[in-house]
Amino acid sequence: MSVAEPIYSQRTGSIRGFVEDSTTNEVLSYCNIFIEELNIGTSTNDRGYFFIPSLPAYKKYSIKISYIGYDSKNITVNVYENQITAVDIQLSPSVIQLQSVEKIGEKYKLNTSDISLEKIFLRDLEKFHKVWRMICLDLCSTCQGLVLPEMFRRHIM
Repeated sequence: MSVAEPIYSQRTGSIRGFVEDSTTNEVLSYCNIFIEELNIGTSTNDRGYFFIPSLPAYKKYSIKISYIGYDSKNITVNVYENQITAVDIQLSPSVIQLQSVEKIGEKYKLNTSDISLEKIFLRDLEKFHKVWRMICLDLCSTCQGLVLPEMFRRHIM
């Protein structure tokens, strides 16, 4: 002899809702929704809407709603068979107190007599060589009697 017992795993309901800012009524996109008893959750979409389907019916669930920059909220929701339980949730902005930052500086005296270094690339040296060669050739052609040492003539000619 067997006794018919209701099978609760097949009796399900759903939860849906919207999450918004309590001060501005703006929707909170991608807010976290977590059902603690079932260890499952979801996030709101870009319009602040969420939907959690196929939850075991005839139970109370503790739902935690959290969002960065807002105080988290815990609510209790009853789920009934073949029904969608609607909840609208408002989160309050939280105040975050940061530590103060102190900037300490000192005046830097620029020493203009310091020799600075500059990075010169090979392609730039090749350009300088061509310009230097043109200057030297121009000087040699305009100055009568100018004789360059052999070392310089090899490099510019």
